[in-house]
Amino acid sequence: MLLEEAQLYVIATIKAGEPAIPIKVGITVDSEKRCRGLQTASPYKLTVFHYFQFPSREMALEMERLFHETQQERRREGEWFDIPPREAVSVICVYFQWILDWKCPDHPSEWYGRILKIARVTDAPHLGAR
Repeated sequence: MLLEEAQLYVIATIKAGEPAIPIKVGITVDSEKRCRGLQTASPYKLTVFHYFQFPSREMALEMERLFHETQQERRREGEWFDIPPREAVSVICVYFQWILDWKCPDHPSEWYGRILKIARVTDAPHLGAR
C-alpha cells in the first residue's frame, strides 16, 4: 500500500502586517495551494504560518484531531481558532514530543531529532529568533 504524504498546516490571518488570529489548523497535501483556495473567501489576507510534513495522511489526521480536541475552548468555527499562530505551532510541537515519548520511549534522542526534523518541527517559527 502506498502512503500518501500530508501536511498539517497553520494558516494565519494577516492584520497590520503581522500574522494574527484567527488561525486555521487542518491537513492537505499542499499548504500553499490550500491557502490560496481559502483566500478567495476570506476578508483578511492569509498566509501559511507553518506546516508539518507527515509521511501519511493518517498520521496528520491524528495530530489534527489532537489539536482540535485539546483547543476546543478556543475554537471559533470549524477549523478556525482564536489562538496566536506562534502559540499554535508551539502546542503542536509539544504534541510531537509527547507522542514520541509515549509511543517510542526506548528510541535514542538522535532518533527523535531525525523525526522532528523530517516533520519540520525543528524549523518551526517559535524556535528561532524573530
